[in-house]
Amino acid sequence: MKTIQEYIELLAARNEQIRELQERISGLEAELDKREIELRNLKRMHFGQSSEKRKKPESLEPMPLFPEYDEATVEAIDNTLPPIAPSEIVNAIEEETKQRKAKKKTEQKSKQQRERRTLRLPDNLEREVVTLYPDGYDSDKMEIIGKDSTITLERRTQEYYLKEVVRVICINKSEKGSTRPRVMQHPLLPRISEHGYLGDSMIVNILVDKFCHHLPEYRQAKIFREHGLDIPTSTINRAVHQAIDKLYPIYYAQMKAVLRSPYVHMDETEA
Repeated sequence: MKTIQEYIELLAARNEQIRELQERISGLEAELDKREIELRNLKRMHFGQSSEKRKKPESLEPMPLFPEYDEATVEAIDNTLPPIAPSEIVNAIEEETKQRKAKKKTEQKSKQQRERRTLRLPDNLEREVVTLYPDGYDSDKMEIIGKDSTITLERRTQEYYLKEVVRVICINKSEKGSTRPRVMQHPLLPRISEHGYLGDSMIVNILVDKFCHHLPEYRQAKIFREHGLDIPTSTINRAVHQAIDKLYPIYYAQMKAVLRSPYVHMDETEA
């Protein structure tokens, strides 16, 4: 049987152990608080809004990511702390990775489906059929049992032509010997460029390419040269201005319609 002194010494030893454990617990709680602050900062940096990312961190005190512990401390932590579940950051990263893979797979599948689709073309498109027979084909000795067709969209080179308008000049036969016979001739047809050699269809195509397809005049002149037509840019520019002059009545009609409105918006952008 132990004496009272032995019990006192045993109690003092137990008290010392309790004090050491309390100090160790306090240190672990402080370390856990630091880790929570660091985790919140990391969440704000990776998943927060722009204003949160610019926010000053809660703690600027440098802290080692892997502090050194003695073997007893590590063993005590392993025995006392519950198993750590995956953090929210890890779960969020894994979920984002899965979503990216699923999105990429869906986009690839959609792209393949689009490539397999048939072109949507107008019904009135001209169709040119080219039939190819095998070498040595003889219709008297051979029988066709099937066909394989390949349909492609093709384009012919632009075709230019000269249009000659002949206005016949004539007189009455009864006035043939007269000194002042009455001469008859069809009047000139109205044209955009009255004295130029560019026809209306050419000028209309130039306007469409310039204002609808954003093709500058010097590039159109280059395209014409590739087809063997040496049309200067000054001629193209003159035809464009002549066509625009013909459209001034539409401009004035639109301006009058706007000015008749009770409320008019103004654009103050300088030219």
